[in-house]
Amino acid sequence: MGFYLELVPQENNTREFRELPPPSSFWVLYLVGIFALSCMGAAAYAVLGGLFSQASLLDGIILGTIAGFLLLFAAVGFKMLALRKFIRWPENRLQVGFLIFGQPWILKSFVRREIETVEVVNHKPAPNRAPDFHDDPQYFVKGHWRLILVLKNKKTFVLDKHVEREAIQPLYNLVSSWFAARE
Repeated sequence: MGFYLELVPQENNTREFRELPPPSSFWVLYLVGIFALSCMGAAAYAVLGGLFSQASLLDGIILGTIAGFLLLFAAVGFKMLALRKFIRWPENRLQVGFLIFGQPWILKSFVRREIETVEVVNHKPAPNRAPDFHDDPQYFVKGHWRLILVLKNKKTFVLDKHVEREAIQPLYNLVSSWFAARE
């Protein structure tokens, strides 16, 4: 289970929401992971050195798997450090993308006339079995709320999602009022 980086409005711009940075506890755990990987790598240096010099097919698969997980670990760190999702609507466009070290990289851009509606829907992929096993209400998730754009070509695009409707309500209110103010 991971954690959710919430989209929040920017103080200087009421027409832009940005993803919060990860909490400091993530960076503590990430540094612990780097330390653990360094210690394990140093302890296994003699074995890994032998695998590199006389690698068979199975050794190559093992080394490839280790390298893949190390790359995945580095990619997660880069994502958490450098990428922040944003949603903004300057004038008659809705832009959704990522900021890379503060520089926008727009993935999608929608013109008002391409959008049919802005909706909040509840998505329940499977029945919730947690109440059968737990008395704690924190486990009683009733689906995931999604803020979606329904386009005129009948495609949908998810702007944001959360387990609580109240978390996406401010973004829904602002995007739907922007959409209602057609040119």
